[in-house]
Amino acid sequence: MEAALLEHPEIADAAVIGLADTAAGELPCAFVVRQEGSEITSSKVQEFIAGRKYMSIYYIVKPCYFFTVKL
Repeated sequence: MEAALLEHPEIADAAVIGLADTAAGELPCAFVVRQEGSEITSSKVQEFIAGRKYMSIYYIVKPCYFFTVKL
């Protein structure tokens, strides 16, 4: 899933973990480092993942946390 997220031009880096969910067992949660100047949102990330041909509907990230890193 990280590889799919990294295909987005506004994402510099990403990590995904599973969060416990009573109905599904686990749901993906993404931690995203935005590219400098990016203002990408959770809904844009969800739309991007949903549009990937090889990604199942179950892989659409629900919570998404963003970070800005300046080196």
